[in-house]
Amino acid sequence: MGRGMLPSEGPVINKKEQTTDQAAVKHQKTLGRSIVAQTHGKRREKPSPFNLPPADFTATTMKSFEEFAKAQTEQWNNLRETNRQWLDSVQAEANLASEFISKLTAAHSIPDAMSAYEQWGNRRLELLAENTKHLMENAQKFIQTSARLLANGQQSKGPSVSS
Repeated sequence: MGRGMLPSEGPVINKKEQTTDQAAVKHQKTLGRSIVAQTHGKRREKPSPFNLPPADFTATTMKSFEEFAKAQTEQWNNLRETNRQWLDSVQAEANLASEFISKLTAAHSIPDAMSAYEQWGNRRLELLAENTKHLMENAQKFIQTSARLLANGQQSKGPSVSS
């Protein structure tokens, strides 16, 4: 006699086992319909690089890597240019301060000192405007390169699947 069987009866199935069996049958039917739908082209999958043939996958991956490397190089060059500009700015500020101190110590009257302050202030504002212009240009380059990299990343996700 098997487990769950009484001598005079057939197998005893409790409701929990029956519900589990019904769920399994339902899952198998759903899975079967899904397979049939796929073989008859009724299901559309999202494009994925893993659905591509190996040659296409390799080409797509290499193209994405090359675009990433190009953008990274461009970002690095932008960063180097920004660094050079800021170093030039610091040098200009140091030279301006040195000139100001020289003119201020050479001033023999209050009008001469005021003139030195005025020249220093005007030049300081010019340097500030130049620095702001460079900052905006560099930020724009950085954002454009980043946007292009992101756009290329979206385009290289693979071709659309149509049926």
